[in-house]
Amino acid sequence: MKTQCIIFVLKNDEFFLIENINKLVELQTDYDLYFVTRESKDRTSQILKFNHFVNIELSYDPGYYEALKSGFEFVKNLKYQIWIEF
Repeated sequence: MKTQCIIFVLKNDEFFLIENINKLVELQTDYDLYFVTRESKDRTSQILKFNHFVNIELSYDPGYYEALKSGFEFVKNLKYQIWIEF
């Protein structure tokens, strides 16, 4: 486990993932990546799963800030020195 993590909040962002998958893989050398998906109707969750990313999948859309809070709750006991929201 690294000392820093990045939390991404996504909803129907398969095109973002497709365009940036190589950059995300590179980020994993320095950061642990966590994705929170909010009721996505496209292939966002499948792309994350296929690429072995940690995905916190919400079956409803609580809004961006509540989804981000879910991500923070997920990582809060993992003892990261720095959390970055993207």
